[in-house]
Amino acid sequence: MKASVAIAIRIIRQLSRDRRTIGMLVMVPIVITLLFGFALQGETINNPIAIVNQDTSIDGIPQIQAIGILTVDNLRQDERVVIEAEYNDWEQAKQAVLDLEVRAAILLPENLSEVLINGENSTSIVVFLDDTEPSVVSSIMAALNEALNKAIESLGAKFPVKVEKRLAWGDEPLKGLDVSLPGVMGYVIMFLVLLLSLLLLVREDIEGTKARFYAAPVTKREIMAGYVLGMTFFAFLIVGSVFAISILIFDIVIRGNFFVQLTLAFAFLTLFAFGTIMLALLLSKLARNEFQAVQMAPLIALPSMAVSGFLVPIETLPNYMQPFSWIIPLTYAIEGLKSILSRGLGIDAILEQIFALAIYSLVSFVGAMFVTRETVA
Repeated sequence: MKASVAIAIRIIRQLSRDRRTIGMLVMVPIVITLLFGFALQGETINNPIAIVNQDTSIDGIPQIQAIGILTVDNLRQDERVVIEAEYNDWEQAKQAVLDLEVRAAILLPENLSEVLINGENSTSIVVFLDDTEPSVVSSIMAALNEALNKAIESLGAKFPVKVEKRLAWGDEPLKGLDVSLPGVMGYVIMFLVLLLSLLLLVREDIEGTKARFYAAPVTKREIMAGYVLGMTFFAFLIVGSVFAISILIFDIVIRGNFFVQLTLAFAFLTLFAFGTIMLALLLSKLARNEFQAVQMAPLIALPSMAVSGFLVPIETLPNYMQPFSWIIPLTYAIEGLKSILSRGLGIDAILEQIFALAIYSLVSFVGAMFVTRETVA
């Protein structure tokens, strides 16, 4: 027992000498807990929607407001949704969803009030929606049902009306893994590529391999390019493994042309992996040993998970936290993959995400070059 206590004391003393490690051990749990606590405590709010209200009057009863008008007024007071636009043309409203300007378009038909007052069942409210975020869909549908119920109750009408949901990106609804796959892929790439790259680079420094490279007739850029190419190979293996399991075992839904979307997803993830490798090159200069390298990967990956839209939609986050989402590369990786895999869109729909990840890669590359102090012999 004394020997065990002596060993324990030695380990505590050894770690205590490393102030950076102690700081990370104390701060990381605090930061991560705060981030996840704020991220997971709310429901989605301010979800943008478009409205086409054709029910603006009741024939023969001009003194009573139509249910369509009352429903729209109720929706305006609900924090779960924001009416971004009101259209007269249903096709325009649907196009706003397809252009990713709003999450859903709602059509309140012309004869809605008369049908409800007469207790008939001959019309339906149509909701054309982006189903890539189930919690957003739930919030929008809950807000619509509540607004409609309040409007109906104010007139003492019956409630035979149907709410018909139509999917924007395909007839086949997404399953659990279909919805989660973009986030899973983005996070797996970020965490594993970052961890693998950090461990490799720190080990190379400890073993003196880099010093031998710099003694050889090669440039700093050639050395960095070699590391990046080697680590990109393993990034491909990681991506391929996730795709293979998702397709062969779980039969995920990939909308659009299967092979085109798969190729585009691989290329897009390669760009994200490249930026992550560049980040690893930068962070490897801050880690003195492999233990610190292992600590750095979660320090980057876990906060990214909390605010990138992986666990919960960005709309769920408190307003003061949402701006941080747009400086997190994983946010753009997940959103781009949603457009490719879940929406079946092409490269023109992810130009913003490509540009953001290109900036991420460039900044990380410049930072890695700046902190690399070694000179070529």
